[in-house]
Amino acid sequence: MSKPDLQLTCNIDRIENDKAVLCFFSRDNRQQLILSKKYLPKDSKEGDVFNVEFLSESQLTTKNKNLAQEILKEILNGK
Repeated sequence: MSKPDLQLTCNIDRIENDKAVLCFFSRDNRQQLILSKKYLPKDSKEGDVFNVEFLSESQLTTKNKNLAQEILKEILNGK
């Protein structure tokens, strides 16, 4: 998946009406994105920090399949 040094983090800089201004930052880059609040968790507030991971559809499918297998193993093994 993602390498630790390529991790992208963002925080909610401010909220204006129905828009949130997100500040994305990595080790060597900073960007801002204005986004509708509807895409954020309902309890999001200024200052909240999010880790961002970009996955292709196939990567997401693989990740979800692996998670489902781990959950099934846990259920079947009674752990």
